[in-house]
Amino acid sequence: MKEDEALVPGTSNPIEAVRAPTGKRPHDLEDERGDLEGKVAAARKRLKLQATFDTTYWTNAIKVAERELALNDLERKISIKSMNTTHQEWSNSIAGQRLLLKHESFLMDCKIAQEQLDRNKIFEERFGMQKAFAELFIGSPIGWGFANSRGKRDSVLQSAFRAELIERQKSIHPDPDKELLWCPVTSEFWPPSATVAGHLFPWKAGPEAMESIFGEQDTSELFKAENGILWSQEAEVRFSAGHFCIVPDVPNEPTSEEISAWESLEVKEYKVRILNFKHPTMGKKIGLTEKKWFQLDNARVSFQGNFRPRARYLYFAYCEAMLRRAYAGKHFEVAHSEYRQRFWGTPGRYILRSMLRGFVNAMGHDYFHLLEGGVESIEEDDGKMDVRGTLIANEHIQDSLEEEDGDESSDDDEEVEE
Repeated sequence: MKEDEALVPGTSNPIEAVRAPTGKRPHDLEDERGDLEGKVAAARKRLKLQATFDTTYWTNAIKVAERELALNDLERKISIKSMNTTHQEWSNSIAGQRLLLKHESFLMDCKIAQEQLDRNKIFEERFGMQKAFAELFIGSPIGWGFANSRGKRDSVLQSAFRAELIERQKSIHPDPDKELLWCPVTSEFWPPSATVAGHLFPWKAGPEAMESIFGEQDTSELFKAENGILWSQEAEVRFSAGHFCIVPDVPNEPTSEEISAWESLEVKEYKVRILNFKHPTMGKKIGLTEKKWFQLDNARVSFQGNFRPRARYLYFAYCEAMLRRAYAGKHFEVAHSEYRQRFWGTPGRYILRSMLRGFVNAMGHDYFHLLEGGVESIEEDDGKMDVRGTLIANEHIQDSLEEEDGDESSDDDEEVEE
């Protein structure tokens, strides 16, 4: 590959595939980035205007992903230049890892869009446009993720969501003179300003997306306590970044008897599993304690009272964490077996099996165990694969990576001010 070429779909290792950055001056690269950002925005706008998920829609979706890849490649070059380091050292840095994860996510966009384009063409040829639309996206406005709730979060809904979580999780400190709230992950009380009502299934996906993944709901649970946890902001940041997940509290290699015992519990218990021991944030102390985040591995999530979030939303978050983990496993210096490790130890009926097939198709058959959390649809299951859940998880990963970029920039600004 030439040094000034952007990565294209199918590239498996950008560190090996792209050699030293171009000899362009920094301001030339910045100008090129600005131009590419404009093209990405224009492509996204065109995609937003699509009303149906036909071949034109998926063709444009591929163009969006390809331009995102090109922009990602340019940002990589700028990042390496600014760090003045080798590719390998850069790839082991936080900035490098984040850009590599974005690269894998955009590659997944390309893969899914191409697969949907190919399927759509076949269905349109055989059954016509209307049948193809019904078969691939039955009544769902999700598409590529642009017809969902990507605006600002409704403050009224969020406030009600937080209040419900505080009440049902019994988060308030028993001493009325202490204005503190309980975080079940850290097992510590925190000032209210240091806590957040976190969503398990992403709120940006919207209620229609939630219904398409989990089935009809009398009342949307997107902003209900069943879809969230009231916890510290420190926990929210690390959970959103995929540094830990929440799974059933059974032994790491449970017997059938241990699984049955957990399933028979009226009130289910869960535990923390650390997915990224080496990340710098996991080596930091928890609040004002001496305990570090990575030491929470296998610790019980200590909910106050008997209320628990729905297992299906925890399982969706787990699938998303595994998708992000699969991306990381392609680049970072860890044993491949570590990235194939299963953390959710119990089978169940959490998400439609066709949706889970979409995840397995995206991650590879090393993650075939995810299907154990599947439920068959009312219709006969003939091996169909639905990519909607994967698209939502992939987009949420991209959002979280963008938020991490913003947090890092804020930290840099604060250091300069000091």
